[in-house]
Amino acid sequence: MNKELLINILLLALLAVFTGCGAESGNADPEGVGTPNPSAGATPTPIPTATPTPTPTPTPTATPTPTPTPTPTPTPAVLTVTINQKGGQADPANSTNVEFAVVFSEAIDTATFTTSDITQGGTAGGVVWNIVNDGDDTNFTLQATSVSSDGTIIPSINSGLVDKADNSIQNSASTATDNSVTYDSTAPSLSITSPTAGTWFGTTLSVSGNCNEASGTVNITVGGTLNSTASCNGSTWSNPSISISGFADQTSIVITADLSDAAGNAATQRTVTFNKDATAPNAVANVSLNTDDATLIQASQGAWPAASDNLSGVNHYEFAIGTTAGGVDIVGYKNIGTNLNYRAVTTTDFAGDLPENQNLYISIRVVDVAGNVSSVVTSGAFVVKSPNQFANNAVWLDGADSATLFTDDLCSTGVSADLDAIGCWQDKSGNANHYIQATASKKPAYRNSMVNSRNTVEFGGDGDHVADADGASLYINGNSALTVVAVVKSAVTSVDNGIFRARTNASESYPFLRYDATGDNGGMSDVITCSVGTPTYVESSAAAQTTNAQLVIMEWASGSAINMYINGSQDSVSSQGSTLTGTLSGANNMLVGKGPIDGNNSGWNGQIIEFVVYQGTLSAADRAKLEKYMNDKWNIW
Repeated sequence: MNKELLINILLLALLAVFTGCGAESGNADPEGVGTPNPSAGATPTPIPTATPTPTPTPTPTATPTPTPTPTPTPTPAVLTVTINQKGGQADPANSTNVEFAVVFSEAIDTATFTTSDITQGGTAGGVVWNIVNDGDDTNFTLQATSVSSDGTIIPSINSGLVDKADNSIQNSASTATDNSVTYDSTAPSLSITSPTAGTWFGTTLSVSGNCNEASGTVNITVGGTLNSTASCNGSTWSNPSISISGFADQTSIVITADLSDAAGNAATQRTVTFNKDATAPNAVANVSLNTDDATLIQASQGAWPAASDNLSGVNHYEFAIGTTAGGVDIVGYKNIGTNLNYRAVTTTDFAGDLPENQNLYISIRVVDVAGNVSSVVTSGAFVVKSPNQFANNAVWLDGADSATLFTDDLCSTGVSADLDAIGCWQDKSGNANHYIQATASKKPAYRNSMVNSRNTVEFGGDGDHVADADGASLYINGNSALTVVAVVKSAVTSVDNGIFRARTNASESYPFLRYDATGDNGGMSDVITCSVGTPTYVESSAAAQTTNAQLVIMEWASGSAINMYINGSQDSVSSQGSTLTGTLSGANNMLVGKGPIDGNNSGWNGQIIEFVVYQGTLSAADRAKLEKYMNDKWNIW
């Protein structure tokens, strides 16, 4: 409790006691309230009220004096340095000086900054440095004054090498934004590989070459006035279509090619000369048809006199066949070199066979060395004839024609895939002499693209064969002449395998054609034997059997010897027995794929590609045409 308050309380207590005592003696207010009593006769002197003792002011608490914070010792300043490409410095550069700006944060003691402080961190070799003070001891130019090998120049300064001007501190390691310059003093390579000197062009020039500057631009100048460009991809460049139509026909026009790399190094300029000829050559005078081909079979041959060109010269002729004069719908224009006659061959020159029994035309045009093309000259019309166009054609089986091959003996389901079994081989002669096989194990197989990219029929040598559905008596018996044509390709040689026979049972007394491992007539081996029946048959010369495609023709007329033609040439046959005179008889069937001595499980082993029967003989001219047809179609010889 406050002392002053306590004193005041005590004084009030004493005053109360004192006042109470006066009232008891009759001199005080009877009510004890200090009010003057009139009956007392005198005014009492008031007792003075005690003046309260002032509350003493508290003694202020002393504020403690703070302990002063010690002043830190100053950290020494850092001498920083930057190195960057100097303004205007080429990058890449192909010559010295290569300059960099070196900037210190404060002036330095220049005696402590020397070229030995510079570290080359790039790939360029043999860099020699020079330092130039820019005048304030803070900014310097660093120069690479010599470089011995190409590469990058990347200078830096390690820490602790350069002093501040007052030698109080040394530098920290340099920093950079771009302190790298590629030094390239090697010129790119450039060549012109095409055209070679003296090459002829028409209205468009094509130029190309080699180079080693990726993304570089080759500048081409033609004739000193025409400018063009080509892009180098790092190894080659080309511009195949520079128009030179503004130049007159002439020789020795100069092409120049130039190339510089990004550093400004220039390749050695390359030049070559070429010639211009924009004038078409003269056309051929005419196109004539080969005499044998006026009624052509399967192939077409035309001939023409040589053409001329007044400037660059004739380069080649182009051959075409169409169904109209000048047309190219059968054979498009084909480069046939400088030949003055040409025979277009199926599968080599066009797909499928030439259309039959309609007019066709051969067209020839001339192309000169500059590529100019002459006007077209066309032959007269010719008509294609196939084997069934010759007289007396009784049977024509064509293995290339898949539309004539069926998997069933009713000839209702066509073959569709390689190795499909063949149950029916339809005749194309127009006589409906179809050949069939109902026994699954004896069916030959359809083969895709086996000979000269054409389809064939393959016999397995285990009894596969097809037979005339109606028998052969209608077109074998009673004939006084017979021609049988077979295109075959055997899988083996030195064998006794039959191609056909004209009787159901095995017998050599009726017409047949077969391979014979050991001949009877002259003791020769690997011969081909044929017959039209007793009493005569003939054998070919030795080693006639082959595994290549082969055309065999047997030809007989009453009272004459049998002739055999192999691959377009008459063979020197040997005969057995006398000449047959009269007509044929005794044939009761026609089997293709079996010969006269083949048993149930033996027969032809390989392809029987085409089989044709004529009830008579062909003229020499027609036989030659037939041979051309087969050779052009099957590429036999």
